[in-house]
Amino acid sequence: MTDAEHMITAKVPAGFWNDHKDRSPDNGPGVGIASEIRATGRSVVIQGTPAQIDGLLSDAVYYADQDNHDADRWLTDSARRTVAALHRVLGS
Repeated sequence: MTDAEHMITAKVPAGFWNDHKDRSPDNGPGVGIASEIRATGRSVVIQGTPAQIDGLLSDAVYYADQDNHDADRWLTDSARRTVAALHRVLGS
């Protein structure tokens, strides 16, 4: 299988994606974060390896629980929508 066959494409909320991207170092393919394919004001289509998508999902799960952080409510809501979107894509 090629690298492209291992890539996962997902549409996620722009709010949480932008926050995740700002907090995450990009260390290159397979190491950093997923790639942004297309963006609108409200959503972003990303593509990444299973490890990159898992990293985004783990981050979103953490921020989806307001008790874990002191960030604004919009981040919690966007993180919850990100978790739901990724679960739909991953079939979990």
